[in-house]
Amino acid sequence: MADNTTTAAPPPASASPSAPSNGSRPSTPGKTRKAGGARSKSADPPTTAGTRVDMRNYTAYVAARRAQGSRPEQQDETFVVPVAPGILAVGVLDGHGSDGGKASRFARSVIETDLPTHLRAAVTVDEAAVRAALVRAFQDANARLLDEPGIDCYLSGTTAVVAVLTQDLCVVANVGDSRAVLAQVDGENTVNDAPLKTVPLTTDHNCENPTELARVQAAGARVDRVQTDCPTDQPSAQGPLRIYKGTLPYPGLVVTRSFGDSVARRLGVHADPEITVFRVDPAADRAIVLASDGVWDGLPEPGRVTRLVGNATRGGPASAKVADRACASVVAEALRGLDALEIDDNVSAVCVLIAPLTAMPASSAS
Repeated sequence: MADNTTTAAPPPASASPSAPSNGSRPSTPGKTRKAGGARSKSADPPTTAGTRVDMRNYTAYVAARRAQGSRPEQQDETFVVPVAPGILAVGVLDGHGSDGGKASRFARSVIETDLPTHLRAAVTVDEAAVRAALVRAFQDANARLLDEPGIDCYLSGTTAVVAVLTQDLCVVANVGDSRAVLAQVDGENTVNDAPLKTVPLTTDHNCENPTELARVQAAGARVDRVQTDCPTDQPSAQGPLRIYKGTLPYPGLVVTRSFGDSVARRLGVHADPEITVFRVDPAADRAIVLASDGVWDGLPEPGRVTRLVGNATRGGPASAKVADRACASVVAEALRGLDALEIDDNVSAVCVLIAPLTAMPASSAS
């Protein structure tokens, strides 16, 4: 995501935008490279090559992939944790700033350890218990990150999107501009090869979001754009809206919610997650995809990620191998998209395939 690098004080600009539609993101000048620059590296080895988790009336097959791209450091993190029978936790974190990699690794370690602990301690793992566990894990991760002496969080931090699947629910918690989407059968045709539609499960937390913009401005943040060296006929020449402290040229933060970023705490930036809940319908729901903003920047066309997952799963039953193939396809295509747009960023994704029990032959567990 956008680096929290110190930038020259920007000229005044309007800060009353409308929220972008799903799949359309403001470009980030900190990511753009000169024409002819280094091309993206190939994807990293699978973070999680493929895992099966049995639910009440469906089976979840999950895989995670990352790619460093042409960035000098991998600042994205993913996790996949089968918490207990019928409970799965997955997440994507995207660091930013000079210590962004440290921040995302630290926050991932806290969340992937504490969240399962809170869930296992619940008497009943219902919606209220999952919500409470997610909020507590996010709050703990942020507080511990800010207190961690080995990480400079003044101008560094991380975003996070985390999903918990139970026997019949999916609860998604989001801080920042990583995203989660649901790939769902479009219409009443529920056969395996039916076209899929994209259902957004998160909202970007940035100053293009009017509610988020109002909060940080009420807290005293100055919100402006930074001019870039892109050709002026390109939309990215204006850059995204960024958060500044008074007349100072920092922090220049794009997101309005994050872990870390201590300089922005008094500017309305916080780590309280926005939570979305839906009931899993195995007859219509085909996949849940969580991904860092590098994926959405590289694949900006609405529905592109869903189509890639649909193509990877077409022609056969879901399995752990198919989940990995779908995830690898998303990451590889995002890298190609970033190259075409001459953007540098890490990319990461977690794909959860949903297979109804009635459609799952025994041989599909591979």
